[in-house]
Amino acid sequence: MWAVLHGEVDKAAKSSGTSATATAVHVTTTKHKKQKRTYRVKSGDVLSIIAARTGVSLERIQALNPSLDANALQTGQVIKLSR
Repeated sequence: MWAVLHGEVDKAAKSSGTSATATAVHVTTTKHKKQKRTYRVKSGDVLSIIAARTGVSLERIQALNPSLDANALQTGQVIKLSR
């Protein structure tokens, strides 16, 4: 598996033939140059692991996603990590 971060393949992992993983965090730039970060849930993800991987506290994720049910995450679901 090649590491993918912000849509780019980790060329060092690819060329060395090693296996590497990275958290895929989607970043969108708005016209105000602010970055909006989101996370797309993968199979087996739990909210506490997503928080640890992304460096965003569990409380912050819950505040940004008030309708989010931590016990019913679905593969493909998009979670806001910043405003």
